[in-house]
Parts: sequence; structure tokens; C-alpha cells
Amino acid sequence: MEGFVLELINLFKNNIEQNSLLKKGDKILLGVSGGPDSLTMLDLFNRIKDEYDLELAVYHLNHGFRCKASREALFVEDKCKKMGIEIYSEFFDVPEFMSKKGLSPEEAARKVRFKLMKEKLLAKNYNKIALGHNKNDLVETVFLHLFRGSGLQGLTGISPQSNISGIKVIHPLLSISRGKIEDYCKSRGLQPCRDLSNLETVYTRNKIRHRILPIIEKEINPEINEAVFRTARILRKDNDYLEEKALEQKKALIIEQTEKKYVLKLSLLKETHSVLLRRIFKDIIYSLQNNYGDLYYHHYIEIENLLTSGDTGKTINLNNGISVVKLYDKIIIYQGKLIEQPGAYWFSLKIPDEVKLPGGQILKSDLINHKEKEKLKFADENICYCDFHKLTLPLAVRNRRDGDRFRPLGMSGSKKIKDFLIDQKVPFFKRNLIPLVVDDTDRIVWIAGYRMNDLFKLTKKTEKILKISLM
Repeated sequence: MEGFVLELINLFKNNIEQNSLLKKGDKILLGVSGGPDSLTMLDLFNRIKDEYDLELAVYHLNHGFRCKASREALFVEDKCKKMGIEIYSEFFDVPEFMSKKGLSPEEAARKVRFKLMKEKLLAKNYNKIALGHNKNDLVETVFLHLFRGSGLQGLTGISPQSNISGIKVIHPLLSISRGKIEDYCKSRGLQPCRDLSNLETVYTRNKIRHRILPIIEKEINPEINEAVFRTARILRKDNDYLEEKALEQKKALIIEQTEKKYVLKLSLLKETHSVLLRRIFKDIIYSLQNNYGDLYYHHYIEIENLLTSGDTGKTINLNNGISVVKLYDKIIIYQGKLIEQPGAYWFSLKIPDEVKLPGGQILKSDLINHKEKEKLKFADENICYCDFHKLTLPLAVRNRRDGDRFRPLGMSGSKKIKDFLIDQKVPFFKRNLIPLVVDDTDRIVWIAGYRMNDLFKLTKKTEKILKISLM
């Protein structure tokens, strides 16, 4: 049997090398339940740890599903003690968590295990998590995704390595079948624990494992596992190529990027193929919240429809607080509020004076001699010059109200402030931030940063000039 053991070690190492799963000096936290897969992974890692200069530790979760769980924890602890490997063993009431969240047992256990392993990894400065999924698990996962309806990425099954919420996760057993793992356990005398729930066909994965795949093996293709494994590997290469192209296109699309917001070029988005679009949106959403959340096919269709919609200001609210809004020639994807909207505000503006506004801007007022008129910078939109004697003092600064109107400079008639800002393509979320300078009769003197009122423009008869600056 020594030849078989060496064969499995080589398969294990080949998978590591081909997929670049390890670097010398890695500190790895192994998820070990005590079953055949994870116990084999532990044994194989223990045999190569010196060659790769690895620091190993084991994480075991007693999830409270079975009465034998406590014995399994002691079993794993004993194995680790004999190997001289540190173990972290914890209990968590997964059945209660499953009931509260409405999850399946498998999904609940997976979420809890990863959360606790991530906490331990960060606390103890490990740099990778290793899980014991095998070739058969990958095949079953492909079928699960196929039956639920999946894109290309889902049909790759389980990736040899991935980044989940900033944590590197590796699967070093993916090239090894369940049968070979069982044989390895026998040859090494590992005597793994058995989870009898793996035999129950109430779970979808078990139905695929014990009912569907055996029929396919018997009546269609006896090498179905190898065929699906090979297909998944081909699709993974195709998917990796598309992910790379999507990343290149994403860089070209970005106008502005912050921790909570992406602003993208709408015209270029419309020219981007939907195959890349979905990957781009998925990557952006991941970067905003460090996970993919509960995003499904219909969410991406909604976003794509938004690109061709004629409605500026239209917003789609996705899950986990992510929203997508179309604003003229831009698409903005953001988490939380796009900009904190101020309530109604009103400040007195003396002359000279300086007023700090919500949002951090400052309005400053000064009187200047009309003889300086030739030196004035009328092209600066953040400066307003008006005829002081046409104003009814005192002045004030406020934000817009329903029904506000003014006569834009150069026009003979009045216009609603709302319509003027729309014409200026001011995003709806910025409109309440724009300060309006008004006189004592509440006539709007200046929409700061945009346009002054024609009623207060300078003429040849102007003797005193008021200068208002937005900074």
C-alpha cells in the first residue's frame, strides 16, 4: 500500500503546484471535522509541512447537529496532539442559527464555520484557510448549480483557490476522488468519523450523490465524475479569461471611485457586452461590501435595463444596502446614502460676512468700489457681482423650497429653481445642498455656483457692487 500512499501524496502536491496553492512559509488553518476528507487533508499536510516550511493549525467546529459531535471533537484533538499540531475547537448552536436565518443545515454550517474560522485566522495571524472538498464534491456542486440555474462561474464547481471576504481559501484535494480518499484512510489507519447524515436523501446534495449520479454512471457514462471534472476545469479557464477582460474594462469605465461609491461612464457601459457587464457589476458590489450578498440573475437584468432607460435619477435598490442610480451620462453604484441630504437651513448673511454651510462650503460677502468693475472676473461661476442698491437688506442664505422661482441672468421671464437645476443636469441628490442667496423680500439673488438673478445685474448706473464668493 506504500505505493498507493505515495501516489496520493503526489496527486496532492501536483494539485498544489499546478494551482499555486502554497508558498513556502505559509501559515494555514485547516478545517477538520474528523471525516475521511478533512482527516486525509490533515495527514497529507502533516507529511509535507517540512518540505514547504508550513505552520499548521486545525479548526474544529462542534455544530450541535449530532449527539456524537463531542466525541468527534475529542477524536480530532487527539489526532492533532499526536501530530504536534495546534487545534482550536469550538461549539456553536448551528441548529438554532439555521432556524433563525431560515437556512438549510449545510448552508448554516458553512456560514458559521467560515465566520468562526475567519475570526480565528485574523486573531492568530494565519494567512490561508484549507478545506477538504474532493473531486466528487466538485462534481456534485456543478450539478447543484446546474439544477438551480447558473452562469459560467457556477458551472466551474469549486475553485482550487478563492478569495472570500478578503480571506484566501484553498481546496488541495479537488483532484482526488472520494474512493481514493477512503483507500488512503484505510492504508494509513486513520479511522475517520462517519457522518450518517451524508446517507440521508432528504438533502439535495445527497440525492445527487446517491440517486442521480449512480444512474448516470450505470446508464449513460461510467466516467461521469471525470467528464464533469474535466469540463469544470475547461470552464474555469474560460471564466478566468472573461474575469480578466472584465477587470480591464472596469478600469476604463471608472470616472470616480471611493470606498463607498463608483461612478461609471454610461456611454461606455452601453457598449460593453453583457457577459462582461455582469462580472464588472459583481466585482464592484463585492468591493463595496466585501461580499457578493444575495444577488441573483434578475438583479443584473434590472441594472442592464437601467442603462437603456430614459429616466435620469432612476434608482435600483439591491440587497445589503447597495443602490444603482442613473444620472444623465453616468451610472453610480453606492452603499448607504449617496450624499447626506441636509434639512432646511437658513443663515443670515451680513456685509461683509462669512458663513459656513452644510456640506463644508463657505459663502463670503464683500463690498467693492464700482471703479474696480473693469478688473472683475465675470467668468468665475463661483463669484457673483450684483448691484448693491437693487437689494433689500438684510441678506440671507438658505436652500431651495417648493415653488422657488427666479429670472436667470440674460432671460426676460422667470423659471422654477427645480427646472433650472434639471436643465443644468444637477443630480437630484445635490440639489438640496446648493445655497441660495436671498434678500429681505425673499427674492433669489444668486443660485450659488450656477446663475445670478437678472434683476440684480450690474449696469452703467451701478455705484456700489456686492461681491459674493462660494468657496
